[in-house]
Amino acid sequence: MGQLRGYLQSVHDRYHLPIWLTEYALIKFDGGGATYPMLQSLPYVESYAWFALPVSEDHQGTGLYRNGTSPTPAGVA
Repeated sequence: MGQLRGYLQSVHDRYHLPIWLTEYALIKFDGGGATYPMLQSLPYVESYAWFALPVSEDHQGTGLYRNGTSPTPAGVA
């Protein structure tokens, strides 16, 4: 998460404009699901849209990978 925050800060420092972050997938694979409170704390992030392809409510993943390393057909595409 530190890399994403640093990148967003760099972009804001350069352009001094609000940021819209689209189609990012930030997941903790410890059963906690999506993690995004850091984005809510950045005043220059105006909007963000998490993207992933969920498999089911029981599965902790994105649907793009099996077991975290093997891409699904959607992940390959």
